[in-house]
Amino acid sequence: MIYKKYIHPAIVLAIFFSGVLTNPFLIYSNSNKEDVAGPLSSSTDIIQIASADSPKIVINPTLYNFGEVSVSAGVVSTTVDIKNDGKTDLIIDKIGSSCGCTTASLIINGVEGPKFGIGVDSKGWSATLKPEETAKLKIYYDPGVHGGHKGSVLRTITIYSNDPVDSKKKVKIELNQIE
Repeated sequence: MIYKKYIHPAIVLAIFFSGVLTNPFLIYSNSNKEDVAGPLSSSTDIIQIASADSPKIVINPTLYNFGEVSVSAGVVSTTVDIKNDGKTDLIIDKIGSSCGCTTASLIINGVEGPKFGIGVDSKGWSATLKPEETAKLKIYYDPGVHGGHKGSVLRTITIYSNDPVDSKKKVKIELNQIE
């Protein structure tokens, strides 16, 4: 099979990682910007080609520690940056959480979108970040959901996007829940 540069990188990745195609033959540009025809030596080659003109999600930080959180203090929140470090639009079409105590929303240009988490369907919702644009992911933790729980808590927020290399990016929060 011969793939040319105009085949969307996500298609090449899907075929490669499905196991159907383990050594694709591709015409691609090398570091000297010359067209080269030949087999790709690894999945790294495909990722580099896929990333060249694709959106790229970057989240910072990917772990946030709330420290001690008490039920009486109520809901706590923090924000993390989400940046499109790619060359085309990044489309975020789903945000999920690992537990009902944790929800998240996306803030773009100062406008906060809906909160998503377990049991909150994001079907039909999406947000777009232009290349080099940064948004805020606001993460909420409600200690009242677990009432009498005391001790360490670790939760995950998953952001789903059209990044062909990292379409499910995770952010974790940790805390020590006290009375």
